[in-house]
Amino acid sequence: MFLVGSVWFAVWSLATAFVPSSTIFIVDIALLGMGSAAKLPVAIFPMNNSSNPGGGFLTESCARIALFVLHPS
Repeated sequence: MFLVGSVWFAVWSLATAFVPSSTIFIVDIALLGMGSAAKLPVAIFPMNNSSNPGGGFLTESCARIALFVLHPS
């Protein structure tokens, strides 16, 4: 999925450089975002599972932030 997302991102980055109108530019940027979204889960996975079998860095930090933000005072 990472390779597909990278190729998709590269193709639409190149296409965005040659758009003739603002409407096509907006569509190209939306398609560019789809390529970024396809790469993100694969890029985050190693960080999330690298340190602790029960949960990685992102799991722990998100839990701390959620506890801090959602804790009733």
